[in-house]
Amino acid sequence: MIRHKFLILFFALTGFLPIFAQKTYRFPLTITYDMYLNFNKRQQMDARLSCSGEAACYTYQYTRDYSHADEPNPEIDTWTLAVSDTTQHVLWCDKALNECSELVPLAGRTVRLAEPVPVIRWTMEKDTREIEGFRCQKATCRFRGRNYTAWFTTDIPCNWGPWKLHGLPGAILEAYDDTNEVSFYATGVKRGETTVERADESAYRCLTMKEYHEQVEEKLGEMMKRLASRMGEGFKVNVSKAKTQSIELEYDE
Repeated sequence: MIRHKFLILFFALTGFLPIFAQKTYRFPLTITYDMYLNFNKRQQMDARLSCSGEAACYTYQYTRDYSHADEPNPEIDTWTLAVSDTTQHVLWCDKALNECSELVPLAGRTVRLAEPVPVIRWTMEKDTREIEGFRCQKATCRFRGRNYTAWFTTDIPCNWGPWKLHGLPGAILEAYDDTNEVSFYATGVKRGETTVERADESAYRCLTMKEYHEQVEEKLGEMMKRLASRMGEGFKVNVSKAKTQSIELEYDE
């Protein structure tokens, strides 16, 4: 009896992102966060939001994960290959330009993701609690396929929050979805000017979020075929789909 061996790839299309400063932003407020993604394994990121009334820069980068190797199946030999995403992600949102923009790696090259600043329809709740010494109020929404709960404070007059979450009458200090796959927790608030350099994005091919994730899935499919062709008889290859490991489950057309 042949014992099938499965190779499961949790793949991130990472690469080097060249940074060439073109414009300098000066932001009066910076909020740091612990950001967690809990897809196939729990991963922690250091994140920082620098913002003004009209623009925001949100950066995040993996720092550690909490994954544990599965117990081996006596009938099936299983290997897990995890490709770490070491890229520092930089997301810019600008109300004057009505644009959210990010440079991301895709199969050894860099592309630009751009879309209008999304409109989020929040429902204000009566619940309140204290976070980092600030009185916060609860709000909920459905955004890009996930149901989010956010806690914001009007003590910080800023309508930005972590990642693309925004639009409340105060800074968002905590947010999480109802599946516990995506969460953000503020760890510090700094008032005072912070200078951030923005890369020149004009030279990069521009894709929508939908186009980008379609191409990610295509590249994963190509990798699966190459791996399958190199493995010996009785070796089966399974590759997890990128769309199941994304913060955004739905995209605006």
